[in-house]
Amino acid sequence: MFSLLLVLAVTTLPQDPQDAGALELVPTTCAVENGRWVCRYEAPATSITIVPPAATSTPAPAAIVTPPATSVTRGPSEREAWEARLIVRCADAGLVSLCSGAERRQARALREAEVARQALRREVTGLLSQNKCEDAVRVALEGGDLELAREARAFCAP
Repeated sequence: MFSLLLVLAVTTLPQDPQDAGALELVPTTCAVENGRWVCRYEAPATSITIVPPAATSTPAPAAIVTPPATSVTRGPSEREAWEARLIVRCADAGLVSLCSGAERRQARALREAEVARQALRREVTGLLSQNKCEDAVRVALEGGDLELAREARAFCAP
């Protein structure tokens, strides 16, 4: 049924006299190949003339293209993604899970490190909200998070 509608849509004659030279494709074969419905079309043997659009007296206005505003965000690396999956899968896993004991211990250690990073970030953010920039940078450095210290320093820069 669908192929019949497709054939009728493709082979209908143009209604507008200007479109009389429109290309009509005629399906030669339609069959199921590799689980897909495939139709082969044949172009008519007539010559085809491509007519460019008529030139207008006024040139078209040039389009002004502005790139969208983008922010650079770093996605998780392959290792970070693996660690996140390990935490979800094995941190709270019981003895009957598919995680080994070493994986459980590693997942718990990774989760504790992530909780500590979040606490350090909350503390630095609190200091920044109180406009204590030097203290925020010092706390981030004492916590061993150089990237957080750089973010705090960049936040405080005039």
